[in-house]
Formats: sequence, C-alpha cells, structure tokens
Amino acid sequence: MIEYVQLHQAQELDDFVIHHPNGHFMQTSLWGNFRTDWNWIGILCRRDGKILGTMALLWRTVRFFGSALLYAPRGPVLEYEDMNTFYELLDAAKFFARQQRGYLLRMDPPVLLDSYEFIGTAIEEGFNIDPRADFTTFNPKLVYQLDLCGLDVKTLPGIFHAKVRYNTRLAQRRGVTIREGGVEDIPAFSAMMEQTAQHDGFHARNSSYFVRLLQTMPEYTKLFCAELDGKIIAAAIYLQQGNRAWYLYGCSDLAHRSEKPNDLLQYHMIAYALQHGCTLYDFRGVEGYPCHCNPKIGLHQFKQGFGGELVEYIGQMDLVLRPAMYKLITTTQALVTKCKAAGDES
Repeated sequence: MIEYVQLHQAQELDDFVIHHPNGHFMQTSLWGNFRTDWNWIGILCRRDGKILGTMALLWRTVRFFGSALLYAPRGPVLEYEDMNTFYELLDAAKFFARQQRGYLLRMDPPVLLDSYEFIGTAIEEGFNIDPRADFTTFNPKLVYQLDLCGLDVKTLPGIFHAKVRYNTRLAQRRGVTIREGGVEDIPAFSAMMEQTAQHDGFHARNSSYFVRLLQTMPEYTKLFCAELDGKIIAAAIYLQQGNRAWYLYGCSDLAHRSEKPNDLLQYHMIAYALQHGCTLYDFRGVEGYPCHCNPKIGLHQFKQGFGGELVEYIGQMDLVLRPAMYKLITTTQALVTKCKAAGDES
C-alpha cells in the first residue's frame, strides 16, 4: 500500500529513515523544511501495516516551461535487494510526477557500485546512470566514511595516520581550542567559507543558507569553531541523526592553516560522534579517484588520514518522463549557462 504525506504528517516517515541502515538525513522532512526553494512530498510503502520503504521527493516547476523536476536526494530508503518495494515506490513517484507535469525524475541512492541487481533493474526501468565522479552532480558519487564500531575515544587516535596525530598535537600545543558555536558565529564562518572557496575553486553558499541550516534543524546540527587567542580560525558544520554523523561543511582562515585547526576539528567531531552513540561518520564527497594525477588528491588524503574508507555509489540516476520537454529544457539551460560564461569572460 502506498501513502503520500506532507511535511506536517511525516513523523512516521522520519522515524523509519532515521533508524534504517540505508537512511539519510536528506530523505527526512527536516531536509524538506530546510530546502524552502523546493516543494516536498513523502511516499511510504507498507505491507501488512509495516513500512518497507520510503521516498522523499523534492520538486519544483521550471520557470517558463510549466514542467517539474523531481528529485529524491539519497533516496529511496529501503533494503535495496527488495525490488518489489522499489517498483512500488517508483510507480508512486511516477504517478505523482504526472500530476505535476514532471519531465525528469532524479535520484542518487546510497547503493554501492557492485549492487548489480539494483543497477540492472534501474537500467531496465529506463534510468540513465551518470558516470561523473565530480561535484557537478547533485550529490557526489564518491564519499569517505569511517566505521566507528568497536572504537572509543581512547583508541580513536590509533586509527589515524601518524601525520594526523602529529597535526592534532601541534594544534593543541599552539593553543588552538574547539568550542561549540551558534548562529552568531555564522558571519565569521561564512567569511572563511568564501576565502576557502576562492582558494579551492568552488562556489560558496551565502551566510543565510548556513543560518537557516542551524535554525531549521537545531536538534541535529552543530557548528564547531576552532579558536586561537579568541579568534575563530576554522569551523565546521556537523549533523547527526540516529547513529550516523555527517561532516557537512568546513573552512578555515588561510593565514592560520599552519596551526592545523582543521585536523583538530575533525578529531573533535569524530570523538563527539563516538561519545553520542554513532557507529558511522560520513566525511561526504570527494572529486575524482585517489590517484596522484587527480588535482583534488589533497582532499582524499585529508579524509584518508582519519581512517576514512572510500565508498563508491552507483551515482546520479535520471529517468526522463517527457523526452521532448526534457530536451527543450536541458538545451535552453545549456545555452543560458554558455551565455553567462561568455559574459563573465568579457
């Protein structure tokens, strides 16, 4: 049986996702409440009264075209060997998409690359699986994760690379301390994020995005600040749901990177996750594979240094629902992007 729920009706869906081994915070109504630039609908699949799978859809109508893009970030949530539940959730999503004149259904479930049955089913259903392994997809295909099972705070440093252990001790010797911050620290965080974005070549979110993130999910998100002589020199946003924790965003003052505040921040957040019952710490995404020809190898090495293991998901999956509209919208968007790029260069 399929049920559709709105944001204010989603407690049962949230409970299922938070406690499911394949759950993800982006598949809860909490993320829907945060992403006010999208609409949200939740889908539940039950059998004999028991929830077997859910799918939270973000959707919005493309301006001037009257057709919607529907996206299930890190969803659906189910046992990925249960193809019957997947079919039911997919059919329900298609039905809802038709009501919104949807032209594209997108998802990027945390399904491993070697899940051949799921991949085969998705391809048979018409999904195009995107091979990109960079940050141009909605969610990254490659992430680093740390299994915390069997660890405690005392044994934690033993799994770190020797260089990371040295850097954390160095930060402490130089007087770097970690404290929990709040919304009042977002201006400093946002300024460092802009600086980090310019240095590392990515686009930074504006400060209102981070304020809203902390205010929308205060029970689950924390801002940790690394300070030196009373000045914030690095900061990170941490999120925890159930027994999983995610490192969402991090940045630092370039003038103080030699004090290694980012290493101490990571150590603090992983220890915090352990102390609060987490069994998995997710460092989130990286670009490309960990080879020395990759100009982004430094981010791989940083996350590897804390014991992180590379996890490769199947990637972004697109199901085109209205081919003519899809072609018109994507062609127009590509043209607009090209014109903007030409304008920036002139």
